[in-house]
Amino acid sequence: MGPTGARGTTGARGPTGPAGTAGAVAASTAATESTGSLTYVDLTTVGPTTAVTIPASGRVLVSVTAAELGNASSTACFMSFAGTGANTITPVDANALIQAGSAQQRASATAVLTGLTAGATTLTAKYKVSGGGAASCSFGNRSIMAIPLP
Repeated sequence: MGPTGARGTTGARGPTGPAGTAGAVAASTAATESTGSLTYVDLTTVGPTTAVTIPASGRVLVSVTAAELGNASSTACFMSFAGTGANTITPVDANALIQAGSAQQRASATAVLTGLTAGATTLTAKYKVSGGGAASCSFGNRSIMAIPLP
């Protein structure tokens, strides 16, 4: 093997790409409120709600966070989200933060949505409960975050 040749000149610098979290949005509310609804509903203080611009890729990462507390060990609490605007998104369990039991827990759930239409979409947190009898859940320190994905 022969000696290494001379180093060539450095090429021109390319353009700077967008920040990794460009377009990220978030909202929160500290209000602790309850529901006994078996279907997704708004709480007294609606949301939190945030507006995200879906990029041409049609992909967005959405995360919901709450401190959830059921009124019985057989109660499950659900926090999902709905979308309006360029996209109609129905709140579903597959996108929900789900916690069961009568011990308060704070946690998050994250979903990657694909196949969306590019444009402004408003995301609003929605809540429900499952369990027998008079099941109810309290939700506090609630937040929603959305990050457009390439």
